[in-house]
Amino acid sequence: MPEITSVEAVRNKMREFEERIDGAIEAAATLARVRKDAESLRSKIAALWEKSQQSLGDAKAAAQQLQQTGQAFEQLKAQVQATQAGLEQTGGRVTQGLELAVRTIAEKLGEAEERLRRENQESLSQQAELLKGIDDSTRANADSAQRAAMLADGRAQQLEGLLSTIRSELDARLSSELSTPMS
Repeated sequence: MPEITSVEAVRNKMREFEERIDGAIEAAATLARVRKDAESLRSKIAALWEKSQQSLGDAKAAAQQLQQTGQAFEQLKAQVQATQAGLEQTGGRVTQGLELAVRTIAEKLGEAEERLRRENQESLSQQAELLKGIDDSTRANADSAQRAAMLADGRAQQLEGLLSTIRSELDARLSSELSTPMS
């Protein structure tokens, strides 16, 4: 490495040193942004988890309602059968009422099942899209962080080399000036 012999050369070296420091500061700022993005993603995941839990609770409530409706249906069916045994004359009308009740309950059960299935599919689609976005964002942030780390390493190595060179040149110059006799 050539020896620093002028103030201008020292200034050039100092300017180069400042540029490398600026690069290291920029890399640190990138790392801070990556951390902020990671916190944001963590919050989104937590919100998604809470929404999933709410959907699961809604599904359980709908299943319980369906079970209660089924039990009510079984109770109604038992009552109708008991009434039918006692009232042979009105058997035709009771049978019609039972069939209507069965159809109505079956329709209601079918509608509730279809609504639940549709809501679950929508929720799963939304969750899949959000997870894909989170995955893409995480990958992009990981790539940025890796590039920033590599840049920071490179800059740090360059700074160490520059500092070593400046130190060596200043030591040589100091030794040279100290070894020359003063007039």
